[in-house]
This record gives sequence, C-alpha cells and structure tokens, in this order.
Amino acid sequence: MRGLSQRVQAMKPSATVAVNAKALELRRRGVDLVALTAGEPDFDTPEHVKEAARRALAQGKTKYAPPAGIPELREALAEKFRRENGLQVTPEETIVTVGGSRPSSTSSRPFWTRGMRSSSSRPTG
Repeated sequence: MRGLSQRVQAMKPSATVAVNAKALELRRRGVDLVALTAGEPDFDTPEHVKEAARRALAQGKTKYAPPAGIPELREALAEKFRRENGLQVTPEETIVTVGGSRPSSTSSRPFWTRGMRSSSSRPTG
C-alpha cells in the first residue's frame, strides 16, 4: 500500500474484534450464546446506571474525564473497596478506565525497549 508505513502495512486485524464480530453474527442469526470475547456483559445495563447517565448528560457532563477518572467516582470506588472488600485504598490510588487493554499497555510500556517482544495468554480449547 503506497504511502503507508511498513508498521501500518504489517498490522493485522484484532483477533478479539474478529471473534466478537463472528459471535454477534451468530447471535443475529438466532444462535443462543454468551460471547466472552470483548469483555462486555451478557445483560442489559442496569436501570440505575442508565438513569445516572441521563442525569450526567442533562448536567452537561459530556467532556473527557481526567486521565485517572472522575474524582467523585474514584472516591466512591475507594469507599466500596473498603466497605465490601476490606481493602484500604485512597481515591488517589484508584483509577478508572474504559477497559483493560489501554491501562495494561500504558503501565507496561516504560519497561519496553526497541526490539523487545511481549505476549499475552489466550484461552485454549
């Protein structure tokens, strides 16, 4: 492909996205299945979460959150961890992200040097 870097040309589609697309297609055809590929729950968003989202939209909370997450949410999570899990963490020790891939990559990146390889486990079977 002319004009694209070798790195871009060497990119392969995400296996997770491809398998998830297949699962969605099977579900569309009526196959009853639980897709564990994309890390999404197999149930609808709870009503109280939907209502909180509607309130946030009505309050104009439509901008990017701070990098570590919304402070009030981090405070609530630290309290939840204390109350329900017996963990003593502060809001400053708690971060909120939209998924697991980005923080895993970001937190391990300082340890990588050019030429190093990494791998991740995949389910078998």
